[in-house]
Amino acid sequence: MGKNLLETIPSSKFQSLSGSFQLVKGQLEPSTFEIFNVIGNKERIIGYWIDQQKGLSRQLKYDNSEAEKSDVKRRLKQPIWPGDTTDQLATKKLRIGVPMTEGFNEFLKVENKNISGFAADVFFAALARLPFPLPHDFFCFNGTYDDLLHQIKAGKYDAVVADTTIIANRSMYVDFTLPYSESGVSMVVLVENNERDNIWIFLKPLSLDLWLTIGAAFIFTGFVIWVLEHRVNSEFRGQPQQLCMIFWFSFLTLVFAHREKVVNNWSRLVLIIWVFVVLILTQSYTANLASMLTVQRLQPVFTDIREIKRNGYNIGYQKNSFVKGFLRETLRFEESKLKAYVTIEDYNHALSKGTSNGGVAANFDEIPYLKLFVARNCSKYTMVGPTYKTDGFGFVSSLS
Repeated sequence: MGKNLLETIPSSKFQSLSGSFQLVKGQLEPSTFEIFNVIGNKERIIGYWIDQQKGLSRQLKYDNSEAEKSDVKRRLKQPIWPGDTTDQLATKKLRIGVPMTEGFNEFLKVENKNISGFAADVFFAALARLPFPLPHDFFCFNGTYDDLLHQIKAGKYDAVVADTTIIANRSMYVDFTLPYSESGVSMVVLVENNERDNIWIFLKPLSLDLWLTIGAAFIFTGFVIWVLEHRVNSEFRGQPQQLCMIFWFSFLTLVFAHREKVVNNWSRLVLIIWVFVVLILTQSYTANLASMLTVQRLQPVFTDIREIKRNGYNIGYQKNSFVKGFLRETLRFEESKLKAYVTIEDYNHALSKGTSNGGVAANFDEIPYLKLFVARNCSKYTMVGPTYKTDGFGFVSSLS
Protein backbone atom coordinates (compact mmCIF):
# COMPACT_ATOMS: atom_id res chain seq x y z
CA MET A 1 0.00 0.00 0.00
CA GLY A 2 2.84 2.42 0.77
CA LYS A 3 4.35 2.16 -2.71
CA ASN A 4 0.97 2.57 -4.40
CA LEU A 5 0.19 5.58 -2.19
CA LEU A 6 3.55 7.18 -3.00
CA GLU A 7 2.88 6.80 -6.73
CA THR A 8 -0.69 8.07 -6.49
CA ILE A 9 -0.04 11.31 -4.56
CA PRO A 10 2.28 12.98 -7.14
CA SER A 11 -0.18 12.25 -9.94
CA SER A 12 -3.21 13.59 -8.06
CA LYS A 13 -4.99 16.58 -9.59
CA PHE A 14 -8.14 18.17 -8.21
CA GLN A 15 -9.85 21.52 -7.68
CA SER A 16 -9.56 22.78 -4.09
CA LEU A 17 -10.91 25.86 -2.32
CA SER A 18 -7.68 27.74 -3.07
CA GLY A 19 -7.59 26.67 -6.72
CA SER A 20 -6.09 23.83 -8.72
CA PHE A 21 -4.02 21.30 -6.74
CA GLN A 22 -1.12 19.63 -8.58
CA LEU A 23 2.35 18.48 -7.53
CA VAL A 24 5.27 19.20 -9.85
CA LYS A 25 8.50 17.35 -9.00
CA GLY A 26 7.18 16.66 -5.53
CA GLN A 27 6.25 20.29 -4.80
CA LEU A 28 2.95 22.11 -4.89
CA GLU A 29 2.48 24.08 -8.09
CA PRO A 30 1.84 27.71 -7.18
CA SER A 31 -1.36 29.42 -8.18
CA THR A 32 -1.61 32.32 -10.54
CA PHE A 33 -1.41 35.64 -8.70
CA GLU A 34 -2.93 38.92 -9.76
CA ILE A 35 -0.63 41.93 -9.68
CA PHE A 36 -2.64 45.06 -9.00
CA ASN A 37 -1.85 48.71 -8.56
CA VAL A 38 -3.49 50.55 -5.61
CA ILE A 39 -4.57 54.08 -6.49
CA GLY A 40 -6.36 55.81 -3.64
CA ASN A 41 -9.32 53.60 -2.72
CA LYS A 42 -9.27 51.72 -6.03
CA GLU A 43 -7.20 48.90 -7.49
CA ARG A 44 -5.99 48.45 -11.05
CA ILE A 45 -4.91 45.03 -12.33
CA ILE A 46 -1.67 45.31 -14.31
CA GLY A 47 -0.93 41.62 -14.92
CA TYR A 48 -0.62 38.07 -13.61
CA TRP A 49 2.28 36.08 -12.25
CA ILE A 50 3.19 32.40 -11.97
CA ASP A 51 6.63 31.56 -10.57
CA GLN A 52 7.47 27.90 -10.92
CA GLN A 53 10.41 27.98 -8.53
CA LYS A 54 10.10 30.60 -5.81
CA GLY A 55 6.40 31.38 -5.53
CA LEU A 56 5.39 34.90 -4.49
CA SER A 57 8.13 37.34 -3.46
CA ARG A 58 8.62 41.11 -3.30
CA GLN A 59 10.02 41.20 -6.84
CA LEU A 60 9.33 39.15 -9.97
CA LYS A 61 11.90 36.38 -10.38
CA TYR A 62 12.28 34.19 -13.46
CA ASP A 63 14.60 31.32 -14.26
CA ASN A 64 14.14 31.45 -18.02
CA SER A 65 15.97 33.40 -20.71
CA GLU A 66 16.34 37.18 -20.82
CA ALA A 67 14.08 37.26 -23.85
CA GLU A 68 11.27 35.60 -21.89
CA LYS A 69 11.73 38.06 -19.04
CA SER A 70 11.43 40.97 -21.42
CA ASP A 71 8.34 39.39 -22.94
CA VAL A 72 6.71 39.07 -19.52
CA LYS A 73 7.53 42.68 -18.66
CA ARG A 74 5.96 43.81 -21.94
CA ARG A 75 2.76 42.02 -20.99
CA LEU A 76 2.55 43.94 -17.66
CA LYS A 77 0.92 47.34 -17.63
CA GLN A 78 2.88 50.27 -16.32
CA PRO A 79 2.12 50.90 -12.60
CA ILE A 80 1.05 54.35 -11.54
CA TRP A 81 3.40 55.63 -8.82
CA PRO A 82 2.79 58.30 -6.17
CA GLY A 83 2.62 61.63 -7.86
CA ASP A 84 0.20 60.26 -10.52
CA THR A 85 3.00 59.23 -12.87
CA THR A 86 4.17 56.04 -14.57
CA ASP A 87 7.80 57.04 -14.10
CA GLN A 88 9.20 55.27 -11.04
CA LEU A 89 11.97 57.84 -10.76
CA ALA A 90 9.56 60.73 -10.80
CA THR A 91 11.09 64.17 -10.36
CA LYS A 92 8.10 65.40 -8.37
CA LYS A 93 9.13 65.59 -4.73
CA LEU A 94 7.03 65.38 -1.62
CA ARG A 95 6.89 68.59 0.35
CA ILE A 96 7.48 67.56 3.96
CA GLY A 97 7.04 70.05 6.77
CA VAL A 98 9.12 69.84 9.94
CA PRO A 99 8.58 72.02 13.03
CA MET A 100 11.32 74.29 14.29
CA THR A 101 11.54 72.80 17.78
CA GLU A 102 13.70 74.45 20.44
CA GLY A 103 13.51 71.84 23.18
CA PHE A 104 13.78 68.05 23.37
CA ASN A 105 16.12 67.84 20.39
CA GLU A 106 16.56 64.15 21.14
CA PHE A 107 13.27 63.60 19.31
CA LEU A 108 13.70 66.09 16.45
CA LYS A 109 16.37 68.63 15.58
CA VAL A 110 16.44 70.79 12.45
CA GLU A 111 19.64 72.35 11.13
CA ASN A 112 19.69 73.91 7.65
CA LYS A 113 16.85 71.65 6.44
CA ASN A 114 18.69 68.60 7.80
CA ILE A 115 16.78 66.72 10.46
CA SER A 116 18.04 64.39 13.15
CA GLY A 117 16.74 62.77 16.31
CA PHE A 118 14.54 59.79 17.08
CA ALA A 119 11.65 60.84 14.79
CA ALA A 120 14.07 61.43 11.90
CA ASP A 121 15.72 58.03 12.45
CA VAL A 122 12.34 56.29 12.24
CA PHE A 123 11.45 58.17 9.06
CA PHE A 124 14.74 57.38 7.29
CA ALA A 125 14.51 53.73 8.36
CA ALA A 126 11.03 53.53 6.80
CA LEU A 127 12.31 55.10 3.56
CA ALA A 128 15.07 52.51 3.38
CA ARG A 129 12.51 49.70 3.42
CA LEU A 130 10.52 51.07 0.47
CA PRO A 131 11.05 49.18 -2.83
CA PHE A 132 11.06 52.47 -4.74
CA PRO A 133 12.63 55.89 -4.18
CA LEU A 134 10.59 58.64 -2.56
CA PRO A 135 12.00 62.06 -3.48
CA HIS A 136 11.26 64.70 -0.89
CA ASP A 137 12.24 68.10 0.38
CA PHE A 138 12.04 69.32 3.98
CA PHE A 139 10.47 72.69 4.76
CA CYS A 140 10.92 74.29 8.18
CA PHE A 141 7.84 75.67 9.93
CA ASN A 142 7.89 78.00 12.91
CA GLY A 143 4.64 77.65 14.82
CA THR A 144 2.48 75.24 16.77
CA TYR A 145 1.97 71.64 15.74
CA ASP A 146 -1.72 72.31 15.05
CA ASP A 147 -0.83 75.17 12.71
CA LEU A 148 1.67 72.92 10.93
CA LEU A 149 -0.96 70.22 10.37
CA HIS A 150 -3.36 72.80 8.93
CA GLN A 151 -0.72 73.52 6.29
CA ILE A 152 -1.32 69.99 4.96
CA LYS A 153 -5.04 70.65 4.78
CA ALA A 154 -4.31 73.89 2.91
CA GLY A 155 -2.13 72.00 0.39
CA LYS A 156 1.14 73.68 1.30
CA TYR A 157 2.75 70.43 2.49
CA ASP A 158 2.19 66.82 1.54
CA ALA A 159 3.30 65.34 4.86
CA VAL A 160 4.80 66.17 8.25
CA VAL A 161 7.72 64.34 9.87
CA ALA A 162 7.88 65.13 13.58
CA ASP A 163 7.00 63.90 17.04
CA THR A 164 3.34 64.64 16.33
CA THR A 165 0.79 63.24 18.76
CA ILE A 166 -2.12 61.30 17.27
CA ILE A 167 -5.35 62.75 18.68
CA ALA A 168 -8.93 62.55 17.52
CA ASN A 169 -9.59 66.14 16.45
CA ARG A 170 -6.47 66.19 14.25
CA SER A 171 -7.62 63.05 12.44
CA MET A 172 -10.56 65.02 11.05
CA TYR A 173 -8.35 66.82 8.51
CA VAL A 174 -5.08 64.79 8.27
CA ASP A 175 -4.12 61.13 8.14
CA PHE A 176 -1.69 59.53 10.59
CA THR A 177 0.63 56.57 10.28
CA LEU A 178 0.75 53.87 12.91
CA PRO A 179 2.30 55.19 16.15
CA TYR A 180 6.01 54.69 16.65
CA SER A 181 6.16 55.57 20.37
CA GLU A 182 4.31 54.87 23.60
CA SER A 183 1.40 57.10 24.47
CA GLY A 184 -0.10 59.00 27.36
CA VAL A 185 0.00 62.31 29.23
CA SER A 186 1.17 62.42 32.84
CA MET A 187 2.79 64.82 35.28
CA VAL A 188 6.22 65.10 36.92
CA VAL A 189 6.75 66.67 40.34
CA LEU A 190 9.56 67.47 42.74
CA VAL A 191 10.52 64.89 45.36
CA GLU A 192 11.21 65.64 49.00
CA ASN A 193 14.77 66.04 50.24
CA ASN A 194 16.63 62.78 50.66
CA GLU A 195 17.40 61.89 54.29
CA ARG A 196 20.81 60.58 53.26
CA ASP A 197 22.09 64.16 53.05
CA ASN A 198 21.16 64.87 56.70
CA ILE A 199 24.12 64.80 59.13
CA TRP A 200 21.73 63.72 61.92
CA ILE A 201 20.54 60.70 60.00
CA PHE A 202 22.00 58.39 62.67
CA LEU A 203 19.16 59.54 64.95
CA LYS A 204 16.44 58.88 62.38
CA PRO A 205 16.11 55.07 62.67
CA LEU A 206 14.42 55.43 66.08
CA SER A 207 11.74 57.90 67.14
CA LEU A 208 12.26 60.50 69.86
CA ASP A 209 9.98 58.67 72.30
CA LEU A 210 11.93 55.48 71.81
CA TRP A 211 15.26 57.23 72.34
CA LEU A 212 13.98 58.67 75.66
CA THR A 213 12.62 55.28 76.71
CA ILE A 214 15.96 53.60 75.95
CA GLY A 215 17.85 56.24 77.98
CA ALA A 216 15.51 55.72 80.94
CA ALA A 217 15.93 51.96 80.63
CA PHE A 218 19.73 52.31 80.76
CA ILE A 219 19.58 54.30 83.98
CA PHE A 220 16.95 52.08 85.57
CA THR A 221 18.83 48.87 84.72
CA GLY A 222 22.09 50.23 86.15
CA PHE A 223 20.28 51.28 89.33
CA VAL A 224 18.64 47.86 89.78
CA ILE A 225 21.97 46.06 89.29
CA TRP A 226 23.59 48.35 91.87
CA VAL A 227 20.81 47.76 94.44
CA LEU A 228 21.11 44.00 94.02
CA GLU A 229 24.91 43.86 94.02
CA HIS A 230 26.24 46.45 96.46
CA ARG A 231 25.31 44.36 99.53
CA VAL A 232 27.20 41.26 98.43
CA ASN A 233 29.69 42.57 95.86
CA SER A 234 32.55 44.83 96.91
CA GLU A 235 33.01 46.11 93.35
CA PHE A 236 29.72 47.97 93.71
CA ARG A 237 30.75 49.73 96.94
CA GLY A 238 33.03 52.62 97.69
CA GLN A 239 33.28 56.36 97.23
CA PRO A 240 30.46 58.50 95.81
CA GLN A 241 32.18 58.30 92.39
CA GLN A 242 31.08 54.70 92.38
CA LEU A 243 27.62 55.98 91.54
CA CYS A 244 28.83 57.13 88.08
CA MET A 245 30.13 53.66 87.42
CA ILE A 246 26.69 52.28 88.17
CA PHE A 247 25.14 54.21 85.30
CA TRP A 248 28.04 53.34 82.99
CA PHE A 249 27.58 49.65 83.69
CA SER A 250 24.39 49.28 81.57
CA PHE A 251 25.96 51.24 78.71
CA LEU A 252 29.08 49.08 78.71
CA THR A 253 26.94 45.97 78.33
CA LEU A 254 26.26 47.08 74.73
CA VAL A 255 29.76 46.05 73.76
CA PHE A 256 30.34 43.62 76.65
CA ALA A 257 33.08 45.91 77.99
CA HIS A 258 32.00 45.97 81.67
CA ARG A 259 34.73 44.85 84.08
CA GLU A 260 32.60 44.34 87.15
CA LYS A 261 31.34 40.83 87.83
CA VAL A 262 27.85 40.18 89.14
CA VAL A 263 27.40 37.52 91.81
CA ASN A 264 23.74 37.85 92.72
CA ASN A 265 21.45 35.48 90.81
CA TRP A 266 18.73 38.12 90.55
CA SER A 267 21.28 40.50 89.06
CA ARG A 268 22.20 37.89 86.50
CA LEU A 269 18.53 37.43 85.56
CA VAL A 270 18.10 41.22 85.10
CA LEU A 271 21.30 41.34 83.09
CA ILE A 272 20.16 38.48 80.80
CA ILE A 273 16.88 40.26 80.09
CA TRP A 274 18.70 43.54 79.52
CA VAL A 275 21.22 41.97 77.07
CA PHE A 276 18.33 40.42 75.10
CA VAL A 277 16.57 43.81 74.88
CA VAL A 278 19.82 45.47 73.80
CA LEU A 279 20.27 42.83 71.08
CA ILE A 280 16.82 43.57 69.63
CA LEU A 281 17.41 47.34 69.76
CA THR A 282 20.80 47.18 68.06
CA GLN A 283 19.59 44.87 65.29
CA SER A 284 16.52 47.07 64.61
CA TYR A 285 18.63 50.22 64.62
CA THR A 286 21.21 48.71 62.24
CA ALA A 287 18.53 47.50 59.80
CA ASN A 288 16.71 50.85 59.71
CA LEU A 289 19.90 52.86 59.28
CA ALA A 290 21.14 50.56 56.49
CA SER A 291 17.81 50.98 54.72
CA MET A 292 18.03 54.76 54.91
CA LEU A 293 21.57 54.78 53.58
CA THR A 294 21.08 52.32 50.73
CA VAL A 295 17.44 52.64 49.59
CA GLN A 296 16.61 55.91 47.87
CA ARG A 297 13.22 56.93 49.14
CA LEU A 298 11.65 59.34 46.66
CA GLN A 299 8.52 60.83 48.11
CA PRO A 300 6.71 63.17 45.69
CA VAL A 301 5.63 66.52 46.99
CA PHE A 302 2.26 66.16 45.21
CA THR A 303 0.45 63.01 44.16
CA ASP A 304 -3.05 64.28 43.40
CA ILE A 305 -4.08 66.64 40.61
CA ARG A 306 -7.07 67.75 42.66
CA GLU A 307 -4.75 69.01 45.40
CA ILE A 308 -2.85 71.15 42.89
CA LYS A 309 -6.07 72.52 41.43
CA ARG A 310 -7.66 73.13 44.85
CA ASN A 311 -4.67 75.12 46.09
CA GLY A 312 -4.43 77.14 42.87
CA TYR A 313 -0.84 76.16 42.09
CA ASN A 314 0.80 76.92 38.75
CA ILE A 315 1.51 74.07 36.37
CA GLY A 316 3.76 73.88 33.31
CA TYR A 317 3.49 72.37 29.83
CA GLN A 318 5.57 72.23 26.67
CA LYS A 319 5.25 75.24 24.37
CA ASN A 320 3.37 74.70 21.08
CA SER A 321 1.97 71.40 22.39
CA PHE A 322 -1.64 70.22 22.40
CA VAL A 323 -1.25 69.68 26.16
CA LYS A 324 -2.32 73.27 26.85
CA GLY A 325 -5.75 72.62 25.38
CA PHE A 326 -5.95 69.32 27.23
CA LEU A 327 -5.23 71.00 30.57
CA ARG A 328 -7.71 73.80 29.93
CA GLU A 329 -10.58 71.84 28.38
CA THR A 330 -10.30 68.36 29.89
CA LEU A 331 -8.74 68.91 33.32
CA ARG A 332 -10.36 72.34 33.74
CA PHE A 333 -7.30 74.28 34.87
CA GLU A 334 -7.50 78.05 34.73
CA GLU A 335 -5.47 79.47 31.86
CA SER A 336 -3.82 81.97 34.21
CA LYS A 337 -2.24 79.02 36.05
CA LEU A 338 -0.67 77.53 32.91
CA LYS A 339 2.95 78.33 32.06
CA ALA A 340 4.70 77.32 28.84
CA TYR A 341 8.29 76.06 28.82
CA VAL A 342 10.59 74.89 26.04
CA THR A 343 13.67 73.02 27.20
CA ILE A 344 14.55 70.47 29.86
CA GLU A 345 16.46 73.22 31.67
CA ASP A 346 13.27 75.32 31.76
CA TYR A 347 11.39 72.41 33.31
CA ASN A 348 14.10 71.94 35.92
CA HIS A 349 14.27 75.62 36.82
CA ALA A 350 10.49 76.03 37.15
CA LEU A 351 10.00 72.94 39.32
CA SER A 352 12.98 73.80 41.53
CA LYS A 353 11.62 77.29 42.26
CA GLY A 354 8.19 76.03 43.23
CA THR A 355 4.86 77.74 42.72
CA SER A 356 5.39 80.17 45.62
CA ASN A 357 8.50 81.61 43.96
CA GLY A 358 7.10 82.01 40.48
CA GLY A 359 7.67 78.43 39.36
CA VAL A 360 5.26 75.52 39.07
CA ALA A 361 4.07 72.66 41.25
CA ALA A 362 4.03 70.12 38.39
CA ASN A 363 4.77 69.81 34.70
CA PHE A 364 2.33 68.03 32.38
CA ASP A 365 3.60 66.48 29.16
CA GLU A 366 3.63 63.29 27.15
CA ILE A 367 5.33 60.27 28.66
CA PRO A 368 8.29 60.08 26.21
CA TYR A 369 9.27 63.67 27.08
CA LEU A 370 8.77 63.16 30.82
CA LYS A 371 10.85 59.97 30.83
CA LEU A 372 13.69 61.83 29.17
CA PHE A 373 13.38 64.66 31.71
CA VAL A 374 13.32 62.30 34.72
CA ALA A 375 16.28 60.33 33.31
CA ARG A 376 18.31 63.55 33.25
CA ASN A 377 17.31 64.46 36.85
CA CYS A 378 16.41 61.11 38.41
CA SER A 379 17.25 62.13 42.00
CA LYS A 380 15.06 65.24 42.03
CA TYR A 381 11.83 64.41 40.19
CA THR A 382 9.40 61.57 39.64
CA MET A 383 6.32 60.82 37.54
CA VAL A 384 3.09 60.51 39.52
CA GLY A 385 -0.65 60.59 39.06
CA PRO A 386 -2.90 58.99 36.45
CA THR A 387 -1.90 58.54 32.82
CA TYR A 388 -4.29 60.06 30.29
CA LYS A 389 -4.15 57.95 27.16
CA THR A 390 -3.24 59.23 23.71
CA ASP A 391 -2.24 57.29 20.60
CA GLY A 392 1.45 58.16 20.66
CA PHE A 393 3.64 59.84 18.03
CA GLY A 394 3.07 59.37 14.30
CA PHE A 395 3.87 60.86 10.91
CA VAL A 396 1.20 62.83 9.07
CA SER A 397 -0.05 63.04 5.49
CA SER A 398 -3.09 64.44 3.73
CA LEU A 399 -6.33 62.51 3.79
CA SER A 400 -6.70 59.99 0.95
